[in-house]
Amino acid sequence: MTDVRTMRYRQILKSIDRRSIYCFEETSAMIYRKHLDSLDSTFLSVTSHVTAPVLTSFVMWILSDAQKQGIENLLFMARDGFVMCKIAKALCDIWELRIKCSYFSVSRRSLRSSMFIIDKEYAMEKLFDANFQNAPVSAILAAAGLNEAQATEVLDGIGLDKDYRLDAREFWAAKYKLENNSKFNEYATKAAAKALVGVEKYFDKNAPESFSIVDSGWSGSIQECFQKLLSHLAKLQKNIVKGYYFGTLVNPAPGTDEYHSYYFSPQKSFRRFICFSIDLFENMCAADHGMVRGYDSIGEPILAELISCKGLAWNAGQQIMICTEYARNFAKTNMSVTSKAIQAPDSNSIEPLIRLFMERPTQEEARVFGAIPFSRDVIENQVSVLARKMTKEEFRMCSFFYRAFGQILRRRTQKYRKQSGTVYWMSGALVLSEASILRRIDLWLLNFAYFLKIKLFKRRG
Repeated sequence: MTDVRTMRYRQILKSIDRRSIYCFEETSAMIYRKHLDSLDSTFLSVTSHVTAPVLTSFVMWILSDAQKQGIENLLFMARDGFVMCKIAKALCDIWELRIKCSYFSVSRRSLRSSMFIIDKEYAMEKLFDANFQNAPVSAILAAAGLNEAQATEVLDGIGLDKDYRLDAREFWAAKYKLENNSKFNEYATKAAAKALVGVEKYFDKNAPESFSIVDSGWSGSIQECFQKLLSHLAKLQKNIVKGYYFGTLVNPAPGTDEYHSYYFSPQKSFRRFICFSIDLFENMCAADHGMVRGYDSIGEPILAELISCKGLAWNAGQQIMICTEYARNFAKTNMSVTSKAIQAPDSNSIEPLIRLFMERPTQEEARVFGAIPFSRDVIENQVSVLARKMTKEEFRMCSFFYRAFGQILRRRTQKYRKQSGTVYWMSGALVLSEASILRRIDLWLLNFAYFLKIKLFKRRG
């Protein structure tokens, strides 16, 4: 990691300090100097100058609004809320804020597991979402709670092999077959009934009477599941006042309470999404434990193992430690300006930090953070690294023009995913591949097309 990049981050933080009453740069420099001899300099520079300030700003925005609205309980959703919860607890402790911050062990998988009983139509809709396209059909049945023997029986009945991957055209045909398959309905209902027992006990023990939830964001599916579960349990039906998110891609679903977004939403600064890496951000607030698979008979969370890829391990613990230490030092440094009422930094102030790191990483940043194992789907089935060096054929098959013509001609355009794994952080992959300016322009076109698709066709409400 060159000192040039670190100094550039510090310049941005100093400009934030000049426009606000807080001292971000001083805290970052303090943390950076303290750990420089013990941690990788690239990892340390990004974590102390980008990740920690960005997440601290987001949490301060949440606490500021919670103060104004009189919200006393914040539930930080697993796993993206893990480090955010630690930051919030540090700020509340040192600044003596009367807001209780709790970590809530849930996941899309753990909540959706019971949806087949509560709302079958919704459960099937989420079972066949975009994250499962090009995934083995057995992964879809696993997400519905079927074991291997049950999945084999169902697949034999509808004439599909467990390793077969569904493209966009076959997706809905398979959904129709499953909806009308008696064995699938039987097994999915039994799995949902068993899951619901654990879900109910976990909520009874850990959900307060009134609260708001905090998560990284995107589609708000966790909040939708909360609403359906609580209505089904006849408990806390109207008490999810808000959902606080870093960013959202959609408006709230009908019957769902408010989504409040810090960085972007369909109504606020949505242009920022064009080159924003959702997958990279999720690793910037990663937990040091595996996904919540479900709950046991007494309502205790069942955790999966941390995902790995080709022997690579991501030490999220160091990132959590630095972010928590940053928050505590930041709170102590800024004791005199809080006056028990937080003034949240504007999201415009952190935009240069995010754009510089996500869109224009250095070779070292792309290497260090690109090596993080990651999976986007509900059961963490398709594991790859965030970024890696790509071949010319892979670039061609994920280019804007190839995908655009593939959509027009209805061809399968994702063959490269099966060959060597998905690339989640394309800006990092471009740097590692030493791509030409034309490749970079092509990526921008691809991101812009995706932005328009969401903007025009995926807005709810």
